[in-house]
Amino acid sequence: MRCISKLHQVLLRESEGLSSQRVDLEILNVKKQTNYSDHPCIRPCGINTRKTCEYTFTLEYYYTLSKACYDCPFNASDCNRPHCVPADGSPRPILTANRMLPGPGIHVCLNDTIVVNIINNLLGGEGVSIHWHGIHVQPHMDGVAMLTQCPIPEYSSFQYRFLAVTPGTHYWHSHAGMQNADGLFGPLVIREPPEIDEHLGRYDVDDPEFTIMINDWFKDMMPGRLSSLLHRTGSVLSDSMLINGKGAYHKFIRDTTTVYTPYEVFNVQLGRRYRFRVITNSLNTCPILFSIDNHNLTVIASDGSPLEPYTVDSVVMYSGERYDIIVHTNQDVRNYWMRTSGMLLCGTLKAFQLAVVKYEGAAEEEPLGNKEWNVDTHGIQLDPLNKKTTEGFVDISQLNSTMPNDESLKEVPDKTIYLGYDFNIVDNFRAHDKELYSVHEVDAPFRRFTQQINHISTVFPPAPAQTQYSDIPSDLFCNEDSLKANCTSEFCQCFHVIEIGLGEVVEIFLVDEGATFNTNHPFHLHGNYFRVIGLDKLNTSTSIEEVKALDAKGMIHRKLDRAPLKDSVMTHDGGFTILRLHAKNPGFWFFHCHFQTHTEMGMGLTLQVGTPSQQPKVPKKFPKCGPWIYEGYEEEGQESKDCPTNNECRVMMSYECYVVQFLMLYTIMLLF
Repeated sequence: MRCISKLHQVLLRESEGLSSQRVDLEILNVKKQTNYSDHPCIRPCGINTRKTCEYTFTLEYYYTLSKACYDCPFNASDCNRPHCVPADGSPRPILTANRMLPGPGIHVCLNDTIVVNIINNLLGGEGVSIHWHGIHVQPHMDGVAMLTQCPIPEYSSFQYRFLAVTPGTHYWHSHAGMQNADGLFGPLVIREPPEIDEHLGRYDVDDPEFTIMINDWFKDMMPGRLSSLLHRTGSVLSDSMLINGKGAYHKFIRDTTTVYTPYEVFNVQLGRRYRFRVITNSLNTCPILFSIDNHNLTVIASDGSPLEPYTVDSVVMYSGERYDIIVHTNQDVRNYWMRTSGMLLCGTLKAFQLAVVKYEGAAEEEPLGNKEWNVDTHGIQLDPLNKKTTEGFVDISQLNSTMPNDESLKEVPDKTIYLGYDFNIVDNFRAHDKELYSVHEVDAPFRRFTQQINHISTVFPPAPAQTQYSDIPSDLFCNEDSLKANCTSEFCQCFHVIEIGLGEVVEIFLVDEGATFNTNHPFHLHGNYFRVIGLDKLNTSTSIEEVKALDAKGMIHRKLDRAPLKDSVMTHDGGFTILRLHAKNPGFWFFHCHFQTHTEMGMGLTLQVGTPSQQPKVPKKFPKCGPWIYEGYEEEGQESKDCPTNNECRVMMSYECYVVQFLMLYTIMLLF
């Protein structure tokens, strides 16, 4: 027999509890792999009809065209089987929620309570967090790993719970590492009751099946691609694109038959007005030109905020942006191509994708027109790429919000912040070593520039600032005023934080200096709206100093009446964008380039709204994490309550064992 110490008994109980938890999770995984297309919260919205809308997302590594797809794409109906992810036909590992791409859609009504249980079954101990893009939540629910929460560990779970107070078209995605680029994303739409719908009467249909998620796509997983780019001569050029997780790219040949994986199809009826909710989740340097053959697009909202209707022929959409677009199906009864064509790095390999707008009664045939990458413009285009506003082009700052003017549009802001960003030529140790293979010494194919804001690469602290502020050493915080180094020539990396007083109106100049590449950076602000009050392209490159000089001469116009409300916005290369933020929501809010590789390299910062004492309370038993270093055991050097010395403890424990053994042996002898 064995004599077990009390400590071992406790450990055994804990391990048994952990095992039972794992069993429970495995059972839950089997039961909850659902797409929620028939969720009770998908309903007509009304005043005072609130619901609690609960979902469970099981996150795991998965594979396109798995055995769940049977004979897809040769048997097209097999491509629609549960758990079948055809994507663009490229066989590759992916990350999924509930074995879907995109992940499950969340469609609720204003003021519902959203509850999402995340079960992390990712391999290799990989942590995860989920961000609710566009939703104004309490900061500890914002889902940024190592800023607002600890990553959710493998085999563990985490419950997000928040009110649906931000109406409009939004989405959810992983905010840990490169997981978003590999499949962890899905739509999130909050509909309003008709009594308060700004555009009631302008459309006939607003159903979940007319939600569109667009993303760039790759033949393999992004962490490997980024590593190859940083340390060899690899690339992160997008190979293809997906529309609602579908598309044709990889060719399949059987005997003499050539087939592709299927396009997404939107079934419409003649003479109706459809509200398409278009979400752009491009993760590379990939603006997307969106259009529908032979149809106008009437833009009525952006990033969930309503706009005065504006009709265009095409829209250039940037990562993180969402547009609500009314399409009037008033053309001949047939099928039409919906087109998405990538620009910048997505244009290098001519990445594009198609979907079908199918009129009821149309023949079962492909639409007319070419099936090629095409960024040629015709008619009116919204938000052109790196072009000054001229006839035929209109930028987002020229559109009018239908929301009332507010404090953010006052004549003089309380504070002005200038953020200049670009690819800088410094020895970033993520890609170079100053002594061994400096950026200034290696051949051009191996040279990697660093994406920075004000010459700083941001890095999150070793514990989440939102929930463990007191655990972070003060010297890890920085901004351009606190750093003593010459960051134009030396690599500067720290937790880049700009403090903003609660209630302040802040004017932010985003300046894309454009000195290195002709590219573009869309920025997304968590937890807040901002007004876009100005936007222009000055030249092939510019600087904060040039922008300040133009402003001093009165040459920069600010739109302080009905400026559009957004949370994601682009800036022209060699240009600027002016934002106005009314900082009403206390928290540590990430503000970053929404191209994922740029964020990973440090092109972001944190806006700290409010002092530490003004931050919202953290829920009970909220997970904690942080660094650790060995400092001995708690009981070392302390007198035990049970034993004067460790030696005496060992003697007593040994004596107790002998006594127990003797009593058991004596009992057995009596029985016989």
